[in-house]
Amino acid sequence: MNTYSKILLTTLPLVLFFLFATVGTTYYFSRTALIDLGETWLDTRLSEAMDIAKAQGNMLEKYGLEKITASIAKAKLDAETVISSIEVGKQGYIFAVDNKGTIIFHPNKYLVDTDVSSEKWFQQLVSNTGRLILDMEGTENLARFQAFKQWEWFILAVDPMEEVYGITNRMKPYLVSLGIFAAVIISLALMILTRRLTRPLEELVQGAEQIGQGNLDIRIPVRGKDEFGHLAGEFNQMASRLQETLTAMQYSEEHFRALIENTNDLIWILDAQGNFTYASPSTQRILGYSPEDIMGMNAFDFVHPDDKETLSHRFNLRAESTVTAQATEHRFRHKEAYWCTLESISKNLLGHPSIKGMVINSRNINKRKLAEEALKRSHQELENRVEERTSELLVLNKTLNTEILNRKEKEIQLKEANQAKSDFLANVSHEIRTPLNSVIGFSELLSTKISDKQQSGYLNAITTAGKSLLSLINDILDLSKMEATKLKLHRVPVSLELLFNEIHHIFNIKLQEKSLKFTAQIDTDLPKFLFLDDLRFRQVLINLIDNAIKFTENGQVRMIAKTQPPYKKKEGVVPLLIQIEDTGIGIQPDKTDIIFESFQQESAGTSRKFGGTGLGLAICKQLLTLMGGNISVTSTPGKGSRFDLFLPEVEIGKQMPNQTTQNPTDLTQNNSNFLIKSLTPEIKARLSEEILPQLPQLQEGMKISDIQNIAEKIIALGSQYQITELENFGKELFHHTESFDIEHIRFFLKQLADTIENMNKIG
Repeated sequence: MNTYSKILLTTLPLVLFFLFATVGTTYYFSRTALIDLGETWLDTRLSEAMDIAKAQGNMLEKYGLEKITASIAKAKLDAETVISSIEVGKQGYIFAVDNKGTIIFHPNKYLVDTDVSSEKWFQQLVSNTGRLILDMEGTENLARFQAFKQWEWFILAVDPMEEVYGITNRMKPYLVSLGIFAAVIISLALMILTRRLTRPLEELVQGAEQIGQGNLDIRIPVRGKDEFGHLAGEFNQMASRLQETLTAMQYSEEHFRALIENTNDLIWILDAQGNFTYASPSTQRILGYSPEDIMGMNAFDFVHPDDKETLSHRFNLRAESTVTAQATEHRFRHKEAYWCTLESISKNLLGHPSIKGMVINSRNINKRKLAEEALKRSHQELENRVEERTSELLVLNKTLNTEILNRKEKEIQLKEANQAKSDFLANVSHEIRTPLNSVIGFSELLSTKISDKQQSGYLNAITTAGKSLLSLINDILDLSKMEATKLKLHRVPVSLELLFNEIHHIFNIKLQEKSLKFTAQIDTDLPKFLFLDDLRFRQVLINLIDNAIKFTENGQVRMIAKTQPPYKKKEGVVPLLIQIEDTGIGIQPDKTDIIFESFQQESAGTSRKFGGTGLGLAICKQLLTLMGGNISVTSTPGKGSRFDLFLPEVEIGKQMPNQTTQNPTDLTQNNSNFLIKSLTPEIKARLSEEILPQLPQLQEGMKISDIQNIAEKIIALGSQYQITELENFGKELFHHTESFDIEHIRFFLKQLADTIENMNKIG
């Protein structure tokens, strides 16, 4: 029996059963619904009859006639007349019976006054209202009743069951016909549907049979997007993948067959007795035997007699194990009657359904054996050479150790010599600088008192030479400190605006002499104060500005301070870029690197024409490196140069108490009156006694050490009495002594003397 018949025989009885069950259920519930509808209709008619009876009873009570027999009889008669006129369908009616079983009124006059107390339906009249089925005059009726206690009546509304079920009875033949017709239609539809459902299955079966017969090109038509369509699509994909897999397997088989047939190794398959069942074509190339020559022969007949017993024993052991064995060396007879050394490894595949043998993989190692023997000889020769070289290296190592010790001693001596040089430079520079300051000071003092032009020229030459020598000594001292790593930075909040103004003030005379324009620009993005080493940073800027003025005959010198874009903002620090530009002679491109080396200038001609020692830029570079920055130059010969000073992370400073951004000379003048008023008599006395008497000698003798002592005393007084202005004045004076700024030192000493004299005058 095919699938179509099975499905049809299984589903058709069930469908017919549910069809007839549905029709029967419909018929049953329609009858029930009609009974409920009939009861509702009878209740309505019964309510009208009860209202009429109650209206007559109420009328008797209203006029007080409820005890008059004639009035009661009249009321009952009127009620009977009205109630009898109520229509209950086509065949229904209303009648009344008293509680003793006597019919009071009835449409059938012959039943009036009939005793029905023995009827079953009368015995069911025990409640005030209800429903019952009564058989009267041979007709089954549906009745609703209700008690009227005032007259001791039961009023019943009756409708024959034939009329209640009339619609259902008339529908019964139609329902039967409809059920039979539906059964036929459903059976036909089920047969068609089953045929459609089983058709894809039949196609799948036919396709599977075709694939089983080897026809992998078969494809099943996809007739929809339902489960059968999806199944057909998957079947087609399965057939395609199977075809691809078989094709790949064929290619793979051909591939590996080609590898085996063309490999340089020997691949054999031996049965359990050691007989050849397969031999690769390489056997003929390596051993001279064609695969057909040795097929079926025993492999041990070709093995050297000395190796045969051992190899046979190992073969038997490996035939009992499935583990791949280690390589074995043995001698195999060549067809031309000489022995070849083979290295063989075996794998037990006796239990494999397609191979059923021991797979032997062998290779000819004659050349390797010869190479190994040659390698042994070479190794022995190498060992002999190593022994010879080792003895030579021992001697050489001893010599090298001696040389290393000598170099270490020389390095120590060099460090000591370098230290001695640095100490000597520091001491000698200090000893030379003190008398040299005196020479410069006295020459400047004499120049103000001598009017003879020739003598003034001599004094100016002395002053100029002294200042040049002092600058050289300062550079040498700074360079020696940096080389000895003794130079320390002291960072304080520095105002770039104040610093630029001071530098402009210092070089104002030189700028006017050469008619050069000087501009200073500070980016508004820069903070007001930055943590810098005021002395060393000022030294770098002064050196660069001095060079710019020296090498510029016409045009301008610019100094610009700004941030270095782009940069990532970091809290508390800012990248500082200062550019110093001039319109001077410029620098040759191949000389931009050497100018930052010690004692190096662009050329000898530059040194002869403009002077200088070649230390300034080297010191600037080392100072900026010490500050964590760098310096670079961009120059065009004949057009000018630009030096870029870059400090990547400069801490942002805050203004110190009572610190302003005025020029330091103005600061002393403006705060003079404030100092005079804020000083106590004790401080005034100490200034007059300890400091004032030394000022004239200091201004004439100009000894830096004495001026530093005075500055330290002023700082100590300001700190002791907590007078910030006085302490700052002392620090400024000491700062100028460190940089040997004679002009500012003389100005500060004069301001100090004037302030103390004014203080004594005011009292």
